[in-house]
Amino acid sequence: MEQNNQQNGKQSQDEELKLLLFQIDALNRLLEVQEKTAIEQTKLLYEEILERKKAEEMLQIAQNQIVMSRKLAAIGQLSAGVSHEVLNPLNIISLHTQMQLRKIKDNPELIKYLNVIMNEAKRIEKIVSSLLKVSRENRDKEPSPVQIQAELESVLALVEKEYAVDNIEIRRDFQPDLPLVKADKDEIRQVFLNLIQNAKYAMRDQGTLTVSAEKINKEESGHVRIKISDTGEGMSKEHLEKIFEPFFTTKPEGKGTGLGLYIVHGIIERHRGTIAAESEPGQGTTFTIDLPAV
Repeated sequence: MEQNNQQNGKQSQDEELKLLLFQIDALNRLLEVQEKTAIEQTKLLYEEILERKKAEEMLQIAQNQIVMSRKLAAIGQLSAGVSHEVLNPLNIISLHTQMQLRKIKDNPELIKYLNVIMNEAKRIEKIVSSLLKVSRENRDKEPSPVQIQAELESVLALVEKEYAVDNIEIRRDFQPDLPLVKADKDEIRQVFLNLIQNAKYAMRDQGTLTVSAEKINKEESGHVRIKISDTGEGMSKEHLEKIFEPFFTTKPEGKGTGLGLYIVHGIIERHRGTIAAESEPGQGTTFTIDLPAV
């Protein structure tokens, strides 16, 4: 009897142990499932946060572009009116200064000051002319299909020898069979030349200028993306936010009017395109232009 009780007790302990092991195994499986679920939920949450952050950044960029467009349009309208008011008295000043220069022959000191007046008057006239040019749309010329690569090559051909003398290497990266872009050739060349000349100034005596063009899909339509990059001194974030504003320049006084990129922005906007810049101090600058393909 006692032996049977011992056997029954041992059997009961074995069953309890088996049950305990089963419960532990079930618990481990449950923990594994919960862990996998937690990992998957964390990944989904992370992806959702990234998507939301990206959407917020895109919204901020779009809002900044709208603000910039309105700001530039208002400045353009204002400058058109002001420019005409400035040119009239400026022409009178220039005329009288020229008359005095013709009369005075024996007063070098006075001639020196009169020449200063003439030079500054010409500088003002140049600025006013630039403002007038960007403030009015060119309605006389009809945009025509343009090969972006051909226009880039025509501008590079103008500067390539000069840049080689200054130890600036030009690299090309053009995607084959680029679609055409409807544009005004003269204005598009003006944009490219301005950006390329700015790149040269930023690199001083040596560096690499990279010009690329590729087809992209943007806003559910085909676009041509042009990038102009330099290995120059770069810009701070504060300067980067102001580069398309009129009269803003990082160049020394007398080296620039601060209207070049303002005009470039206006031209690209008239072509229903976008332009953006990326830069960091000491890391060079990249301008990216997107133009709708034909």
